[in-house]
Amino acid sequence: MKVSPRRDWGMLFALFLVLTVVAVTLGGVAIWTLYSAGLEHEKKSLAAVVKIEVDRIEAAIRSEQTPIDDLKLIPPLGESGELFVFRQDVEGPEVIRHWANHVTSLSSADREAIVNSDMFRLALSGQSGIHEGRDFRGNEVVAAYAPVAGLGMGVVGKIDISEFRAPFFTAAQGVAGVSIVLIALGTVVFLYLSDSILQRIRAGEARFRELFEHLNSGVAIYLYSDQDGKLTVKDLNRAAEQILNVDRSAVVGLSVAEAFPGLKAAGLTDVLYRVAKSGEVEQFPEWFYHDERGSGWRKSYVFRLPSGEVVSLFDDITKKKKNEEELRESEARWRSIFDLQSVATIIVDREKKIRFLNRAAEALFGYPNEKLVGVPFGYPVLGGDVAQIDIVRPTGSVVYAEMETIPMQWGGEEHHLLFLRDVSAHRRAEGDLRKLFQAIEQSPAAVVITNIEGNIEYVNPKFTEVSGYAYPEVVGKNPRILKSGLTPPEVYEDLWKTITRGDVWVGEFQNKRKSGEFCWELASIAPS
Repeated sequence: MKVSPRRDWGMLFALFLVLTVVAVTLGGVAIWTLYSAGLEHEKKSLAAVVKIEVDRIEAAIRSEQTPIDDLKLIPPLGESGELFVFRQDVEGPEVIRHWANHVTSLSSADREAIVNSDMFRLALSGQSGIHEGRDFRGNEVVAAYAPVAGLGMGVVGKIDISEFRAPFFTAAQGVAGVSIVLIALGTVVFLYLSDSILQRIRAGEARFRELFEHLNSGVAIYLYSDQDGKLTVKDLNRAAEQILNVDRSAVVGLSVAEAFPGLKAAGLTDVLYRVAKSGEVEQFPEWFYHDERGSGWRKSYVFRLPSGEVVSLFDDITKKKKNEEELRESEARWRSIFDLQSVATIIVDREKKIRFLNRAAEALFGYPNEKLVGVPFGYPVLGGDVAQIDIVRPTGSVVYAEMETIPMQWGGEEHHLLFLRDVSAHRRAEGDLRKLFQAIEQSPAAVVITNIEGNIEYVNPKFTEVSGYAYPEVVGKNPRILKSGLTPPEVYEDLWKTITRGDVWVGEFQNKRKSGEFCWELASIAPS
């Protein structure tokens, strides 16, 4: 099986090491448990052999059938096992029987060392038990000893612990070897099978890191400690470094107060701690940060990750705040300019709702600003057209206005700028003129209107009836066409003097009709 060259070999070794330690530990505990149980069983078996030998000796003596020297020894357990029968003689302890697989005889020195050992003395003193330690040869042994009651004799059986341990050591080595091989194969197989998962995890981490680093918004990650209740800076992205004018290496690991002392005055420190404890998301729309590195307006969004880390996502809105301030100042300037205009000015949006109006518009409509802004305009709005509209004021009076519409862009959206002029007086004058015209048209007296040069501009129907001249025949001509030549010159002289002073002249003319007939006319002439 082949492991991908992209594999993290450090991870592979760490996994192998951990599994090996766990397997060896479990195997060691299991083998040690078996060894301890086996050793206890061996001790009991050895004690049983010694007890049987003691019982045989006692039975033989009681029956007086078989001399002790003729008793056949029961072979002890194992290749290294030995069995000793000894007695207290007048001259001292003496080994009278010995059996072993690996030795046939004992030297005098061995016999001397045996009878002087603790196990022999304890057995001769009437005690029985199990002993672990060194024998007369210096070997590590486990031994059982017991007295032969009332005869000054004792029996000792022993076996080398190394013989007992040998199969366990062999088994442990085998288990360890097989475990290591299986663990190695299992580790490789596991990592090979998990390669796609690990690749996806690494790819996800890489994407997250790239996203983290290339976000336009600043990101600060804090670590909260339940033990001391402190928040420390864990990481910053590039945007955060630029916004805060700091290198992340200089603040990572520091507490919030040490890294960013201006947060407390801005009130964000309390927000960070609340989110760290409660896990509730909080927004901090606008706050001003200031420290020795710089200052500016910020907007933050704070939340807690499942890992317990607290994330502050923030933007630098200093430029936006400055633009808004400049916009407010600009708006205040042009609003004041518009308010000083005598022409009513209104701005409506694409939904035909009023967004702005000046004081002249308030006066024209008879409503205050707050009553009109945001409500539908109520009249058709067509760009580039001039329209006549009737405005009904709150008092019930009607105002006539002429409205000019100009398309415009405001705040990046389509709007219309409306200019409204009060033409009520003009409309009334037109009405009066129409009435006057009708009166002149229907007047029983002939009416002639001339310009300052004395040329006829208008005559009413009565003039046509009296003079015989039709309207087209006299328009643009001088009234002298009516002269008969019979009116004295001083009458005309008096006429001009009177109207030149601005007075009305009243007198009589003897004129001539179109037919040539003469007629007398009573005239009233007024300057205009």
